[in-house]
Amino acid sequence: MEEDTNSELHLWARYVNPVLAGLYAAAGLDKRFVRADGTHLEDSTGRRYLDFLAGYGSVPLGHHPAALWAVVHAAEQSREPIFSIPALLDGAGRLAEALVKAAAAEGNNNDDEAKQQRQLRFAMFANSGSEAVEWAIKLARTHTQRLGFEFVAFGDAAALRAKFEEARDKGAQYAAFLVEPIQGEGGIVVPPAGYLREVRALCTQFGVLLIADEIQTGLGRTGRLFAYQHDDIVPDIVALSKALSGGMYPIGAILYTEDCMSEEYLFKQSSTFAGGSLGCRIGLRTVELITADDGALMRNAAVMGAYLRDGVEALRASDADFARVLTAVRGVGLMLGIEFSGKRETFGHSFLGVLAQQKILERWEQSVMISSYMLNVKGIRLANALNKMNTLRVQPALIVSREECDTFLGALRSHGDAGGLMAHLAGPRTSDDAGDASEASTDGSRSEPSSSSSSSGKRVFVVCARTWDDFRRVDEASFAAFSPGQMRTLAAKLSALLVPWHFTSAQGHEFVFIPSTTEQLESASLEESMGEIAQAVALAASTTSEAVQIGLGGGLSRVLAQAEARTLLDAMGAAHPHARLSHGLPPTESTSAFPAAWSDPSYFPPGLY
Repeated sequence: MEEDTNSELHLWARYVNPVLAGLYAAAGLDKRFVRADGTHLEDSTGRRYLDFLAGYGSVPLGHHPAALWAVVHAAEQSREPIFSIPALLDGAGRLAEALVKAAAAEGNNNDDEAKQQRQLRFAMFANSGSEAVEWAIKLARTHTQRLGFEFVAFGDAAALRAKFEEARDKGAQYAAFLVEPIQGEGGIVVPPAGYLREVRALCTQFGVLLIADEIQTGLGRTGRLFAYQHDDIVPDIVALSKALSGGMYPIGAILYTEDCMSEEYLFKQSSTFAGGSLGCRIGLRTVELITADDGALMRNAAVMGAYLRDGVEALRASDADFARVLTAVRGVGLMLGIEFSGKRETFGHSFLGVLAQQKILERWEQSVMISSYMLNVKGIRLANALNKMNTLRVQPALIVSREECDTFLGALRSHGDAGGLMAHLAGPRTSDDAGDASEASTDGSRSEPSSSSSSSGKRVFVVCARTWDDFRRVDEASFAAFSPGQMRTLAAKLSALLVPWHFTSAQGHEFVFIPSTTEQLESASLEESMGEIAQAVALAASTTSEAVQIGLGGGLSRVLAQAEARTLLDAMGAAHPHARLSHGLPPTESTSAFPAAWSDPSYFPPGLY
């Protein structure tokens, strides 16, 4: 049965994740990829993209590697059962042997007796990285009979020592210390040199197991088989996944030393699908390919990773605009992060400054603008680090070529102003643009309320857009070339992504802008529209701890005039005792009448600055 590609709402959006689907659509990330090969993806329109995300590292050999399809076809011919527990599993046994031997071969480069004694000896399989980490924790707890869970700052060996000493002084101790050699979702953060060696020594000293989470870093991504090998240590337990799949079949694994073995754990821990023959044989071939030719793919990861880092640094040195917004490039091998500034002053009087002010580049649903630009304009697929969203993660397949790296570096050059970054979201000019002229703001010289239009003290005015074109006033220089129709398209998407923001106008008055039009607020449910207004009021109130008058007007009057809105308004006033809300309605105990000069529903400031 063919998928209905012309349906108004994609089936994934309808039945799987409507929340993310809406954000993807607003940010221009709602692609439907239908084909892939090597380092490229192709969408339903036939456009090809250079894939520099590679499934967050789960596609190490490129898409659809022939060598792994050969494994699938061989399994089809052999008729080996895929799921057959309880039994002696040939595929699982062979993959375990390959992983243990590869880890030993990569790690045996010194005569450290303690290290030689602590060798990874056994493997157990799971279905994902999450499961692998869970199973590693269960193994540690079963082995030590210790429970409890706490966080400690990454990269801070002194803080870890303090935790261990505190536990010891209380007559207890932790089961294990779980750490990523390089933080992935945390923003591709590399710890200080020697950190893992200190961690290994501390864990040994205090009798705590060391678990290395190599879900993202493992199997060649950093230029070594495992990232912990850069510090020349051996953990007690290692969690693997992503690259082990070869981009073909979900699988996870843990490797562990003989000292960690627990009969209780081995007797009880089981999974219907883990250790299945097809997944393990694909994993085995993946390990063979990554380690083949004396680790040629791992060397390529090291060389191309250094080339990319040097290239980004060269761009920063030669391009003043790029240097102004790029904060750092970090990582090892082909696990790189490019961090962009999240400070408003970096971008001057630009809409990009507004995005930075409300941490647009640090929140998931807004930070995707740079990824969206690279995807739609440059044809390169990237993603942001989940917990540090102003960082672009660069994780191409281990087979990436120098030419492909050059393509990426060329695309990374400065996009210019906010208009350049978001033009693809506005779409092309259409024949309907002439009919949109009525939406354009024609009065560019609106005066702001005079200082006599309100009582003394701090005042903040909460305003929404009258029409889509009022978004142009946010940054007229960047959006000058956009037609009214394009502004309508762009603003509709931005309103789904943005939250209210605070600014001070050129005349010195303070505003909080709600990124929705009057029409949107009036057509939404009262709960939704008042929720946006409440968010704006809270932001206005947070600008000071002193008494403040918050004016609600500029297109909000019809929403506020609804009977049920009065109760919600009173609740807003009560929630911020130092603030007094003003509006065009009769006053109540917690709100007052809105000053006449500010009650004009057509009022909108001439610019943010």
